[in-house]
Amino acid sequence: MLSSKLLNQFQLTQPLIAGKRFFNYTLHYGKLLEKIQKQINRSHDHDQIPSKRSGDIYIKQLYECSLLFFADRFGLESLTQSVMQQLYSWSYSLRLAMNAVYPQTVNKYAKGLHERANFGIDMFSAISEMEDPEGLKLIVLKQPDIDDNNQEKYKAVYELLCKWNGW
Repeated sequence: MLSSKLLNQFQLTQPLIAGKRFFNYTLHYGKLLEKIQKQINRSHDHDQIPSKRSGDIYIKQLYECSLLFFADRFGLESLTQSVMQQLYSWSYSLRLAMNAVYPQTVNKYAKGLHERANFGIDMFSAISEMEDPEGLKLIVLKQPDIDDNNQEKYKAVYELLCKWNGW
């Protein structure tokens, strides 16, 4: 397939090769992550990306990783507002459902195995198997069982998700 776009010589799903290629790989993804973080900062208010507690950091990292994986698969220009809304909704649904979030919680959720939010949605596998970025629109997110304390504690997140998802 011929395209005017430059081919990406790296993929997150490829095995790592030692030496110079490893360092180029690391620099490439470091720069891509910086661009994504800037896009997040432009798209969200500060209180929509909580980062006071360790669990908040894990959820933020999940959001960044899902955007990074999507951009790696389809290009940075594919991170449209609707893509960011869908991946934000997916990531932060877990924050609203859980009082405490640990790395194991995030890993279980990312695999689609967490029973309290979006059970059965293995987002990274779904992105990996998509033919084009529009495939993300076919994933239907369910409203999680929102913890009452979190509804107040993460009011900006809750209100944004209600607005975007009609909860």
